[in-house]
Amino acid sequence: MKANKQQPKVGLALSGASSRSVFYIGFLEVLKENDYPIDYIAALSGATIVAASFASGTMDKLKDFSMELNKEVMFNFLERSKGRGGLYNLGRFEELVRLFSKDNNFEDVKPKLGFVTTDIVAGEEVVLQVGDIARAICASCALPFVFEPQVWGNKVLVDGGIVNVVPGNVVRDAGMDIVIGIDLRSTRHVFSKWQILSRKAVNKLRSIFWPKQAENWWNHFSDKIKYSEFWQNYLYLGSYHEPELEDPKMWSVITKSLDIAIASQEKHNKNENYNCDLLITKELKVPFLKKILFVRFMHFDDMEEYYQAGREAAIENLPRMWQILKDKQNELKTKQEQLQKLFVN
Repeated sequence: MKANKQQPKVGLALSGASSRSVFYIGFLEVLKENDYPIDYIAALSGATIVAASFASGTMDKLKDFSMELNKEVMFNFLERSKGRGGLYNLGRFEELVRLFSKDNNFEDVKPKLGFVTTDIVAGEEVVLQVGDIARAICASCALPFVFEPQVWGNKVLVDGGIVNVVPGNVVRDAGMDIVIGIDLRSTRHVFSKWQILSRKAVNKLRSIFWPKQAENWWNHFSDKIKYSEFWQNYLYLGSYHEPELEDPKMWSVITKSLDIAIASQEKHNKNENYNCDLLITKELKVPFLKKILFVRFMHFDDMEEYYQAGREAAIENLPRMWQILKDKQNELKTKQEQLQKLFVN
């Protein structure tokens, strides 16, 4: 019997990157131009918008929109929250991303998609792969404190970047033979290093000195705070009270998110390759002030530069990507021939 040629399945694992996710438009554009096969895309945070648009065939429209994007335009798609765990709700934003997802469900598109989110109650990773793509985008983009957590069934979901950096594990679990990861993160998590270190310090001190009294003090202090603008309030590092499903509290969301990020940090530090056969790392500049004020998602000054960087990265890495594909194809062919010999004998 003659061996059948088997095509390896290729998956992309895209890190969150806020406005820098325009990089992925350029990257995927080059792959499409060169007919490089993509069977699955795992993404989180801002990368989910590009992945959904690519799978829905609207990436040209997303590119045009992104190049015109600025802070004023973005705020037209945000509404102030009424105290449901974040400063803004994502109702209008969901209407916007529906233009690029074309109201598709995950079951309707190719390549297949998996969007990473964080269950704020259970403190674990949740991958959305069934149902409404636009709603899943909102869940994966729900940056703690800034945006309201998203209720999905019996789960309360926020930004997937809290529990994952480059979701190579999600691509592997989807059965892909080749995993190509892209890491654009300016930090290892959605939080900066000093935010993580500050929360660790608070937790350590509270575990040593009067934990019950400290908890009561933080609770009393938080009750007195009148939060107005985001930059005045995100520094709060108080104690966690498990958010109620009906009405998650803002302080609970940010402190719980920090604790989940700390818990996941050790796991990611042990796996710098993120289960990828090829990990493409690109440093894209973000103004220092926007980093420390936790507003990287509002930086729109370098969109053209980010897009061109994506094209350049794809062109640079395509020869290696084709070689990985060829090597994997030969490996699968050899295994298939060996199996056939066993059956013949």
